[in-house]
Amino acid sequence: KTREMAVEPFEAVSAFVAQVEKKYAYVTDTAYTDGGLVGADRAGREQALHRLERVFLPDAGVTGAGEHGAIAAACGAIEELDLEGNPISEWQPLLDIAVQLPRLHWLGLNRLPLQPLDALPDTFGATLGGLRTLCLSRTGMAWEQLLLIASAMPHLAELHFCANGVVSLEPASARGAAEAEGGEEGRAVGNLLCERLPALRTLWLEDNHLASWEGVAPLASLPHLEALNLSGNRIASLPRAHSGFRSLRRLLLRSNPISDWASIDGLDSLPALSDAALRDLPLFGGMSASSQRRLVIARMGSLATLNGSEVRRREREDAERFYLRSLSESYPEPLPEGSVPHAPPGGAPSPEQLEQLMRRLQLPEGEAWSAFGEEHPRWRALLCLHGVQRAAGGGAAASGTLSAELIELTLRSTAAAAGHLPPLTRRLPSSLPVKSLKAMAGALFKVEPARQVVLYSRPGAHKNDIPESLDDELKRLCDYGVIGGGEIIIEEEDGS
Repeated sequence: KTREMAVEPFEAVSAFVAQVEKKYAYVTDTAYTDGGLVGADRAGREQALHRLERVFLPDAGVTGAGEHGAIAAACGAIEELDLEGNPISEWQPLLDIAVQLPRLHWLGLNRLPLQPLDALPDTFGATLGGLRTLCLSRTGMAWEQLLLIASAMPHLAELHFCANGVVSLEPASARGAAEAEGGEEGRAVGNLLCERLPALRTLWLEDNHLASWEGVAPLASLPHLEALNLSGNRIASLPRAHSGFRSLRRLLLRSNPISDWASIDGLDSLPALSDAALRDLPLFGGMSASSQRRLVIARMGSLATLNGSEVRRREREDAERFYLRSLSESYPEPLPEGSVPHAPPGGAPSPEQLEQLMRRLQLPEGEAWSAFGEEHPRWRALLCLHGVQRAAGGGAAASGTLSAELIELTLRSTAAAAGHLPPLTRRLPSSLPVKSLKAMAGALFKVEPARQVVLYSRPGAHKNDIPESLDDELKRLCDYGVIGGGEIIIEEEDGS
């Protein structure tokens, strides 16, 4: 017979300490000494709870603090607390919990349906004023309400405010103040944000409803803002030149309806920007991932990291040379000989030297050339850095010699017949069609071209990155953005 076990009905535990004990129950190692069990006594358990610094209780059914003073007595050392998704809709239970945690500096309140406050409770600042990180995503909270709350948190450095339906970051109170005083609205908005968010360094605004850069512009005055996540919004274009944002180092713009290169060019005017995420934009429709990366790197001279991957010096140089060669096909007329000065030897010129070189440029004049320069803001600087580059097929007269059109690639095969062969290094024309590459690989690795799967891994790619398939035999290597230092992998299709 099977033994039936009695199942006790689930009992919801809503008090904070009870849920902490339930999740973080202290268990010591046990040992038998002369037949007696030692360890796991109550004193040990209480001591362990007292040491807890990080507590995560998402969707735990917590509704309040419970008995007065119980939190401070049991686990008062908590510094980071996540209460995401708990059934708390008023601020008072949160204050009752936080007032017993004097070290608290990180608080997660995502998915809490908090009711708006008309004014802050008297104890609000004293209780939550030490927070440095606050998470309020998917709460439905208005931006104006957030600014009211933040006014009591002078040390707030990191704020997560995603998926709250935010349309603009311009508070109505600042507009009213500007109208009443007859002052400039933009300055009033900037002053208010600096007053409410004086220490903010990281702001996550992903998956909101921001539809224009004008709705984001109030952040430009924040003096310490270093990282801004605007992915998943509705921003269709960016200005050609930016003002403010003097400390912004990292900007995420994935999955916005950006469709013009002028928006990407404008990002290069942000003085501190070095890290950007620019995936899933309509602008890149029909382009390979490598081509996207190459063009963005060439048009943004300050980038050190793109889409989470480091931009290495060789990758940048190759991308900028490819960009110049592609631009040469669109020149209104050929550049005259001697129009571009030679960069000094010894590596890349300093900013001062580059400025001097640009002043010595003797480019043709006219409306067509003026429009060309406006469409490609980095073109003049790149000419000074790399000299005149002409597209493949430019002939012997082109100053871009054959060696400038060759790229060094590593070729290897995973096919069974080539398993014993080491990787090979070859210098190949960037204009080489994939069909010709397959023919060469067939001779090197004894894999029939019809059964080859050609993959490309860019230089510096992480080991977990998926190589890009070069599946169109009529395209050239440069069409896929293949650059020197990359790797071509030849796989063999399963013949079954």
